[in-house]
Amino acid sequence: MNHNYVRLCGIAAMLLTLPASAQTQIMLDMPLDWQVTQRNAQEWAEVKVPVGIIACGIGATSVREWLPKGATFPNPPTLEGRVRQLPSGEWESKGEAFDMLTSRMKQLGPKGFRAVLWHQGESDAGQPDPKRTLIGKPYRVYLEQLIKESRKAIGWEAPWFVAMVSSHGGDGVPELRDAQRSLWTDGFALEGPDTDALKGDLRDGVHFSGKGLREHGKCWADKVAPWLEKQIGRERGN
Repeated sequence: MNHNYVRLCGIAAMLLTLPASAQTQIMLDMPLDWQVTQRNAQEWAEVKVPVGIIACGIGATSVREWLPKGATFPNPPTLEGRVRQLPSGEWESKGEAFDMLTSRMKQLGPKGFRAVLWHQGESDAGQPDPKRTLIGKPYRVYLEQLIKESRKAIGWEAPWFVAMVSSHGGDGVPELRDAQRSLWTDGFALEGPDTDALKGDLRDGVHFSGKGLREHGKCWADKVAPWLEKQIGRERGN
């Protein structure tokens, strides 16, 4: 595995920085899937601290599956393992993904990570059953709900970077992309990369190739590194 790039495994990840002297102890103490990425000479030169990624992804999930337990919606996602139907005919989230995500956040303590990196949307866009597709305003409402509730659960306003991602190999779904973009323009989340732009030999349908994964990581670094440099610069009084 090439550690020179920020690499996301699945849908959600948490970004953290740490002193080099702390790496060994954290690797021993932290019961989480994570990796420390080495600084790339171009992307991370100004950061000058190790950058860790804690992977929280679950493949092939709708944003509806990430909502807190009891959150309701009219139609289910394509996969129903993390949701259930109510007697009223509505559906609700079981909260399993939300609990996993927020429990990992809590393990790091208040402001113990820099940001959440959110890369999700393919399993809401263009589903075989149109009734299970979720795009436009409903997607925006549910993702905003997830962000708000996760911040409430951990007790602080964790930053979220939201990518534009909706493609199954084509150009993507404009209504879903607009919903993701609206979170940036409204100041509710930070701008993540447009990974629908990764085409050709960079992907095989919905999945990235090895070359695509490396490019994906560089796209994230291009968005996150300048923001992270500013955060660390302020802390250092620069």
